[in-house]
Amino acid sequence: MSLLTANSIPLRNYLYLTSGTLKIPYSQRPYEWSKAQAERLFNDYYSVHESTGTTHVLNFITVYQEDDNNKYIYDGQQRTVSSLLIVASLIRILKELGDETSAQTFIGRYLASPDEFDDRMFTYKLIFEKSTANNIFKNYIVIGSEIPSTIYLTDYEKALKTNYDLFYELFKEKIGNSPSSQLIKNILKNILEKVVLILIETSDEDVAIKMFDTLNSTGQQLADFYVLKNYLVQILGEQVVKSIWENIESNTNGLNKNKFLVSYVSCFNGKTAEKNIFNKIKELKSLDDTNEAHTFLEELAKASKTFLHLSSPNLRANGTDVEKNIFLERVKALNTLKAIQYKPVIVAMDLVNMGLNEINSVLEAIITLQLRNIFIGEEPGNTLEQFYPNLAKSIYEEEIQGIHSILNSIHSQMINDTVLEDKFSSKIISTNNDKSIIKYVLRTIYNYEHRIRNQNELLINPDTNLITLEHILPEKPEIDSLWTTNFNDIDREKYTYLIGNLTLLLRGPNASASNNEFKIKVNEYATSSINQNQQIAALPIWEKQQIVNRTSTLFNTFKDLWPKI
Repeated sequence: MSLLTANSIPLRNYLYLTSGTLKIPYSQRPYEWSKAQAERLFNDYYSVHESTGTTHVLNFITVYQEDDNNKYIYDGQQRTVSSLLIVASLIRILKELGDETSAQTFIGRYLASPDEFDDRMFTYKLIFEKSTANNIFKNYIVIGSEIPSTIYLTDYEKALKTNYDLFYELFKEKIGNSPSSQLIKNILKNILEKVVLILIETSDEDVAIKMFDTLNSTGQQLADFYVLKNYLVQILGEQVVKSIWENIESNTNGLNKNKFLVSYVSCFNGKTAEKNIFNKIKELKSLDDTNEAHTFLEELAKASKTFLHLSSPNLRANGTDVEKNIFLERVKALNTLKAIQYKPVIVAMDLVNMGLNEINSVLEAIITLQLRNIFIGEEPGNTLEQFYPNLAKSIYEEEIQGIHSILNSIHSQMINDTVLEDKFSSKIISTNNDKSIIKYVLRTIYNYEHRIRNQNELLINPDTNLITLEHILPEKPEIDSLWTTNFNDIDREKYTYLIGNLTLLLRGPNASASNNEFKIKVNEYATSSINQNQQIAALPIWEKQQIVNRTSTLFNTFKDLWPKI
């Protein structure tokens, strides 16, 4: 194999037994995930089963391939072992349901397979450095035998057993007492296919070690985070820090820990750089005082939970179901807009105990600001890098109080409608990022129009994979078509990518009208469930004036949906 390869693959491909046995090097720390960390992974995995079109990225896993059949995990051991425990717990439920055939099939694919010539010999997917851990994996997790009470379990083996049992109980809570075998197989299928990871493989062990160091940024990215932890241990003691810090680590697992610290520190410092952030904390917080240090630690834990929710909004537990759904929708929208600088504002609101309904109102205002100023107005992203942290500081220090004052502050930053209209009418949608955002904008506009017509059954699914962005004047018309007659080369370059020339089609056998003449395209538009497509189909021609008119019409709805108040 190549010295170094990196591929994005589904969890299924990584865990297949035929893809090689995974071994834990002696240098790696033992499996030790806490309950909080295991529950978070479970919730991430189960969410891909519950939500249509959802995927979960497990991030990087680095392995050193010794030979065709053996790979050593240098980064990702905790996630790998937990993933296999999740698979094993579902197999355990299949056995309890009496579906022994399916259970044995999955065991053979993912956990252990007998030698073709000697069924007393098995090849196992996972080999631990300690033989006692291997015995727990083989006898308790794969075979299902009870662990004798006389056997002493180290923390290593306890973690394997505890989290295996935890995943089993969590699944039982989700699926109830009488699930069907097919439901269990569907859950397993969704997890294996919709969880993805980036697998980095190397044939050089030294490269694997260096990759682990690079990906974990041991010399730079994580330094301040763990320096802070060690400093707090010195002040408060390990027992005090440990239980709280485990939650902080769990909440920021897989996330950029320095960016988390920046989001939190911005709440009491305004705009804050990542460099030397530990020194900035020491400068602003009296951590040598035990009371101050303990208050800081608890507040840091609270902030980490908010930071997690802004990455995985489906995990937010407080608030009504309606509020949580709105939060989920708006955070996803901000992810679509590639907005990250706003996060300290929401962290500050949580730290001063503002409600989820108020947070949702601020999220909507931030979406409006991002759409008006950054997407349509094309202001540089860094124009807001001072505003958001400073607003967070004002909220945290209660210089600005009440939801209306916060909203007024955000709306004061927005460009006015006159500037917005000028920018909207000339906005060119050409990059993949812009196309992703305009899908969101058009879907929101179309759904708004359907709602005011009481056509809720026609609302467009938020999964952008089910939506095609359609250029009415096609990007590449046939050279002898009417498109080239009605639009010269310069006009096509301009009008093809204007917002008024874009619409959405729902994916299906004919999800794109392609390069056809307008009179042919309208046949598909006429059958669309989207009102605006039907209106386009009713037009006799599609030329420059029609594009200009539709751009203006879309702008009027845009400014109503995302207004500067």
